[in-house]
Amino acid sequence: MIYRTTVAFIFTLFLTQISRALPRASSSDHISPASNTVQHRLSNGGPAHTLRLASVQSPGITHDLVYDNPNGSMSTVACSNPLEPRYPYFGDIPNFPYIGGAFDVEEGSPNCGACWKLTNLENKAFIYLTAIDRAPDGFKIGVLAYDTLKGDGGEGALVDIVNVPPHYCGF
Repeated sequence: MIYRTTVAFIFTLFLTQISRALPRASSSDHISPASNTVQHRLSNGGPAHTLRLASVQSPGITHDLVYDNPNGSMSTVACSNPLEPRYPYFGDIPNFPYIGGAFDVEEGSPNCGACWKLTNLENKAFIYLTAIDRAPDGFKIGVLAYDTLKGDGGEGALVDIVNVPPHYCGF
């Protein structure tokens, strides 16, 4: 009986930690055509988000040429501590140039190296992105990745974001 109680207690603690890590939905979480708000929902057992593909100055998915440089040093990004020993340069990451910053990454975060599937809901173009840096307002990706995702859809398209297993990003 003590064994069952202990296991149940540990399982409850585990679930509490998971629930704290997931994004919180509120009554204001929805997509508005006039803004770049985020819609939170669960999909495939992991967090999923729908963000607006946005220009550089808007929140959502933005682009930065720095992530297109295969010689870029991992020492310059938030995930340098866990990733740099194995991948010293951006070009060493298995799915380069599909790398960038993510909203859930901090300095040395356990979310470093997470794999995200970004799908443009307008034209169905998608990429698998490896998170190597922080991007507080959504995702920041290289210009090559951004152009692949944007395709013919143009800026302003909605993009579905799903956290997927690392093997999708080549790990």
